[in-house]
Amino acid sequence: MIGGEPSLINYLDALNAFALVREADEASGLPAAASFKHVSPAGAALAGPIDEVAAETWRVHGVGTDSPISAYVRARDADPKSSFGDVVALSRPVDAETADFLRTVICDAVIAPGFEEGVVETLRAKKSGRFLIFEAGLDWHPPARERREVLGAVIEQDRDAADLAAALPEKSSTARTAGMRSSEWRRRATRSRTRSYSCATAPRSGSGRGSRTASTAYASQATRPACGGCVGIRSSASCRWSTGCGGRTG
Repeated sequence: MIGGEPSLINYLDALNAFALVREADEASGLPAAASFKHVSPAGAALAGPIDEVAAETWRVHGVGTDSPISAYVRARDADPKSSFGDVVALSRPVDAETADFLRTVICDAVIAPGFEEGVVETLRAKKSGRFLIFEAGLDWHPPARERREVLGAVIEQDRDAADLAAALPEKSSTARTAGMRSSEWRRRATRSRTRSYSCATAPRSGSGRGSRTASTAYASQATRPACGGCVGIRSSASCRWSTGCGGRTG
């Protein structure tokens, strides 16, 4: 722990998140990132191409496809609402470019296997010094058995140590397939959005309290309205698109 004062839940998020990205990196050979909230991943991804809509949303044009930023943007973009105020886990050391990006994102902590010179000072400036910075050992591996105490009861079980790499296709195929799936998801989401546009506070079904349907069809995410124009609702911190950024500041 090299920055901030973490709570128990912060430790649980950080340690579980790093276990996930470390395993994904080892299996694929690519930088991996995860967005964790409440001991569950809101999103996880390998580094790869960032589509035009996500690049515009997160303002990351020109980011390398093998960079930690690309992995994190792909992970966070899976569910930006749930990722709001997340713990960021990266499988590779944090460089200056990644640190500058994290300063503009609404997140509470980062865990990584190292930090380039000057990066820790950059991150410590976030949240008035309350940003949490965890450093994971490069040789760290989770124990073979998991043990937890809950209200006096001790629970133990073998850790799921299935060979993930054996179940994956070759690295190049993995990256290509991930990109194709992402693009297909975008196309489907765009088609759905041309029919209706709902406030992010609505249930996933798009009905019920908090749901709003736009009278205007938006052809793509790239043309969604800016703050104050989201389906006729005035700016609200609870609306994903109220700033047109999905949780990004600055």
